[in-house]
Amino acid sequence: MVGGDRRARMEPWDVAVVGGGILGTSVAYWLARRYDGRFAVIEKETDVAQHASRRNTGVVHRPFYLDPNKARVFAHAAGISYHLWKPYAAAKGLPWYQVGTYEVALDDGQVDQLHAYVGYAAENGMDPSEVEFVDDREMARREPNVRCEGALFSKTDTAVDYHAFTEALKADAEALGFRFLTGASFGADRAQLVGIGTMAVAILDWTAANNAGATQPFLLPTLDLVAAGASMGEIVERLKALWGTYRETPVF
Repeated sequence: MVGGDRRARMEPWDVAVVGGGILGTSVAYWLARRYDGRFAVIEKETDVAQHASRRNTGVVHRPFYLDPNKARVFAHAAGISYHLWKPYAAAKGLPWYQVGTYEVALDDGQVDQLHAYVGYAAENGMDPSEVEFVDDREMARREPNVRCEGALFSKTDTAVDYHAFTEALKADAEALGFRFLTGASFGADRAQLVGIGTMAVAILDWTAANNAGATQPFLLPTLDLVAAGASMGEIVERLKALWGTYRETPVF
């Protein structure tokens, strides 16, 4: 690691999270809440959430569009995260606007897909009242400038400010002892698993590389271990095994 505070650079860390976007900062908060250790976030900018985390659409999506068989873990994580973000926003006074979104169909085939989404929503734990199929006439009445064969209204999709969320998570993680090393770049070879301290894994925040989905293979499969109260060592070993599977993925 280069840049940042020299003394902090020399300290051994049990876990280093590389990247201080919404993902990296969320991981920091999660680790600080559940485990004791020497933890740090390494961020090259002078503050967190300076790139994709403050420039995205800012929507917390409900998992109505996720196939419960092909994307089971991702759908489960999306369902859980909504019910974690909502009370967190209320407690911190963060923006939380339940605006809803429309998924529109431009032909009959896409209408069939929307009907399938209604089933997906139920299987993914959403209440039936959260989604509504809207035919073309009703959609034209609601949104006169939209021309489509039908739409699915996901009523609980919510607009947020991910930059504000990241700032709040950072403050909470710091209060729990997590260190944020800003203005520090990560100089190691990213093609290899990085060990820092005696027991560590670097969780790469690939959002900055315009590939936010690339972190899913690492974070989502650990949810079952977290729910079971696994030790930090077990979490690290799971991440190491997953790295061995996915390290050939061309993300940089």
